[in-house]
Amino acid sequence: GNYDFIYAGVAPQKYEKLYLKCLLEDITGLSEYIEAGKAMLAVEQSFLFLGTSLEKDGKKQSLVGALPLEIKEMKEYTIGNILLDTTLQQGEGIKLQSKINGFFNSKYTFAGDGNSQHFGNVLLGQGYLWERGFEGIVYKNFIGTQLRGPLLPRNYDVCDYLIETMVGQKLPNISSNLEQ
Repeated sequence: GNYDFIYAGVAPQKYEKLYLKCLLEDITGLSEYIEAGKAMLAVEQSFLFLGTSLEKDGKKQSLVGALPLEIKEMKEYTIGNILLDTTLQQGEGIKLQSKINGFFNSKYTFAGDGNSQHFGNVLLGQGYLWERGFEGIVYKNFIGTQLRGPLLPRNYDVCDYLIETMVGQKLPNISSNLEQ
C-alpha cells in the first residue's frame, strides 16, 4: 500500500473471530509493506493475528502470516500495568530510549524466529511477562506489542519515534513543560 503509517488496534475478545476473518479476507500486501520498512504499530490481538499460527484449545489455526510468529493461548490471563525499558535505533539520529508505561491484558504468548528484537525488557510486570523478561517485537519499522489502551498517550516519545520514522528525520526539539 501507499501509506506512510499503519496502526492496527485492539479487537474486543468477543469479536476476535470476526476480526481475524476480516484480516484474512481483506489484507493484501502487508508482508511487503513491513519488509519495505514502512512504519507500522500493531497492538494486542492485531499484533498477534499477524503471526503464522495460533494454538488454542489444543488446535492450531492459520493466521495472517505477515510475521514469523507462533501464537499460543495460555491457561490464564495476565492483567496489569507494565513498565518496559526500551532502546530502538533507526537511521541517523532517530532513536527511542525510554521507559514505556502500558497496560497488559492478554492470555496469549508468542515465539518468533529470532530475526526481530524485543520492544522492551520488562522492569515491572507480572505473570508470564515477568518470567519471560521481554515484551513485543520490533522488525524493521514494525512495532508489535501486546500493550493496549493508553500506550501512545502515556508515552509521547513513542509517538515522536513513529513520526520521525515516517518522515525519515529527527523532529526539532520543542520546549514544553508537559514533556518534563
